[in-house]
Amino acid sequence: MKFRAVALIVGILALSIDATFSMAEPADRMPTTNVHWQIAARELPPPLAASSELYEQIAHSPQPKIHSDSTQNGIDEAQWKKLVATRQEASNALDLDKLEFTFNVSITRMNVEGVNVFEVKPKRVRSELAHAHLLYLHGGAYVFNAGKRGAYEAIIIASYTGVTVWSVDYRTALQAPHPAA
Repeated sequence: MKFRAVALIVGILALSIDATFSMAEPADRMPTTNVHWQIAARELPPPLAASSELYEQIAHSPQPKIHSDSTQNGIDEAQWKKLVATRQEASNALDLDKLEFTFNVSITRMNVEGVNVFEVKPKRVRSELAHAHLLYLHGGAYVFNAGKRGAYEAIIIASYTGVTVWSVDYRTALQAPHPAA
């Protein structure tokens, strides 16, 4: 029953994403004014996949002041790095061998086209889902949960669903401004 609920939620999300991309042609969404944000040497237009209402809202919102907002939470880059390092230490302490045993899965680390990936296979694969795979991108706002911590939730998902999970260990900020995956 739990699996059906998860499958239903994933199906609904897939349909809503598909609907978002096929709602209207990009020309239908162009704002009345041609406003783009300038960030460094790049120009960022509002996303064409957004609803017309969201597109208009973004198109008419002021450009963010990136440099002035970078310390809006009261911490500087050195403090961010310390916070990330502290959380990463906790992640490195996770014992994947113990988690494999506890959750009855096998974990294989691999590199796919320069991107680190954890393949998490349940020991008992559901026969009806033997060919199914789930791509998992861990949470953490592209800053936290790299490495073993990103694999942790994939372990739980694989164990409870009986589906092989591929957890992408994408690179995170602050050293890498954009994920490699």
